[in-house]
Amino acid sequence: MSITIDDTIYTLMNDKQDNCEIPLVVGGQLGNYCDNICIELIPMLEAIKYFYETGKLLELHKWKQE
Repeated sequence: MSITIDDTIYTLMNDKQDNCEIPLVVGGQLGNYCDNICIELIPMLEAIKYFYETGKLLELHKWKQE
């Protein structure tokens, strides 16, 4: 999940440190994605809700600035 604030992209990350690629179907197409951007549903929903309500990133979670 990514959020853009003032032309800066922030990507929600999980705690995995190994940066392994996994095959994943996104938008109907198979691609290889880094496993540290695969987020469980509840943390992702928390981050979305917080951003919707405040316009800010939920700092409880790890974000990567692109």
